[in-house]
This record gives sequence, C-alpha cells and structure tokens, in this order.
Amino acid sequence: MKEKEVLHVANMTNGLIVYPDYDYIVYFPSSYTAAGTPLYFPEFAVPVDLIKALLEEKKVIMYDATIHENKELTDAFLKGVPTFLMALNRALHGTKGLLEKVNQGYKVCPWQTPDIVHHAVYRLPKHYYKFLKKCVKLFAPEKRGKLWISIPENVELVVEKIDRHLNDNYEEIAKMIKEGKSITSL
Repeated sequence: MKEKEVLHVANMTNGLIVYPDYDYIVYFPSSYTAAGTPLYFPEFAVPVDLIKALLEEKKVIMYDATIHENKELTDAFLKGVPTFLMALNRALHGTKGLLEKVNQGYKVCPWQTPDIVHHAVYRLPKHYYKFLKKCVKLFAPEKRGKLWISIPENVELVVEKIDRHLNDNYEEIAKMIKEGKSITSL
C-alpha cells in the first residue's frame, strides 16, 4: 500500500515557529473562536491548494503553539479547524447528507460539539459554501458522497508550549522565521 504524502502546515502566527519547514500557512486565529464569529475562522484561512490536497486525501499535520500549560489544543484548533472540516464535508455530502452522517455518528474530531455542526451548516456564508462545492467538483468529483475528512484520520494537530514573551510577538517571530529557527532550537 502506498504511503500518503504528508503536508506540514503552520497556523499563523505561533505555528510558524513550531515547524519552520512548512508546506502551507493557514490562518485560524484563536480570536475568531473567542469572539464567537459566525465561522470560527476567516474565509481566507485555508489556501485552495491545501483544500485540493485534503480532497486528494493527503495527510496534513497542522502546527500551532500556546502559552497555556493546561491546554492541549489552541482555541483555533479546538473550534476553527473542525468547523472548516465540517464545512468541507458539507460540500462533499450536501447539507442533508452531512446531517445524516452526523446522525449516524460521523465526527470531524473526537471533541465535536453541536455548535461545530451548527456553524458549518447554518452560519456558513452561502458564497463560501459554493466555493467549497466548486473545489469538490474540480478536485474530487468521484468522492462526492463518499469521502469523510476528519481529525486524526486526515488531519493531525500538533500544539507546542511557548514562552509568554514569544506569544504573537511579531517582531521576534519574524526574526526567527528569517533565521530559520524554531522553538526547539532556542
């Protein structure tokens, strides 16, 4: 059996210094989750090429960091990424098909909550849903109604602890990026 290609993805900003040799950058800001924005993520969070890779069933490892010792996941990974995956699954299965799958016990992550489903179904802007459906039609038409994308099967989340002085410290992070350093090299 052929091993899946693995793509390394850094969540902007702190994830950039967790894995500096990333293939893609995503933007799932924790502030979107805390503020209760309609999507839990901005519409430009995920590049089209990464959506294509997910639809091609490539393994994705996403990296982020937090200053909180007692948090296994950042807010962005807790709500933003699962809501995006639920929206992508909606594009694959249609709204009715998605809700049927959820009722059958399908989950995008082990910690899935009703609000993740609600945001992907009822709060997702129509134009963004059309965009995701277009991606499915172009990059994976044969997988419509079949493929289910989830954590940890397709997406693995890695969260490292960082020192408070580095948290969203753009000047220091920019310097580390320029020097090719990660938090493990400090």
